[in-house]
Amino acid sequence: MVNLSDGCEMAFKGDSDTPCAIIEVKIFGKAQSTYYDKFTEKMTEAFAALSNVSPDRVYIRYDECSLWGWNGENF
Repeated sequence: MVNLSDGCEMAFKGDSDTPCAIIEVKIFGKAQSTYYDKFTEKMTEAFAALSNVSPDRVYIRYDECSLWGWNGENF
């Protein structure tokens, strides 16, 4: 699933004129830190290539979830 919210007002270090982005990733279960490292590297590269956001202004937040519901049931 993907949700893009363009045109949001965001500021980092008091700078709201330079484009920036926050990417939130929800993971069912847990992953090893090496996988997070690789995903962060590749996602930052891909997002920067497809947008006008510099890699040093792309932030990724991870959320490990132990329970997810779908189709009226929990995994």
